[in-house]
Amino acid sequence: MDMHQQRKNDIEKHINEELILQKDLEEDLRLAQEPQQKNKFKKQIKEVKVRISEYQTELGSLFDNQQKQESLVSAMTTLTFRELDMVTSGILCMPISAEANYTVLPPVTKMLKNELTKDLVLEIFVVGLLA
Repeated sequence: MDMHQQRKNDIEKHINEELILQKDLEEDLRLAQEPQQKNKFKKQIKEVKVRISEYQTELGSLFDNQQKQESLVSAMTTLTFRELDMVTSGILCMPISAEANYTVLPPVTKMLKNELTKDLVLEIFVVGLLA
């Protein structure tokens, strides 16, 4: 099982657990007599709803990233040798900097310096952290 699928399963499990907790808290709120207890349960319910919302946002993000990745894989299979030759020729024509700078940079800064897109940089960095 890949990391995306594992994380998706984990998030879905967390959402289900939070929904069960929310149901229990709502039941406790319904049965509570004292205003102080009711306020405590309302606060806890609100916190649970925030966590559920955060999990759902992350789950949506994972789904979007996986769709992008599948789209890239699909597009890569349609490349021909002519297109690869064009890209290689373009890379070979790029000017090479005579300045040698061996300063150690943070990974994200290095990826941005190498002109990777910001979305791809963050995705690669996050996947690298999860691996």
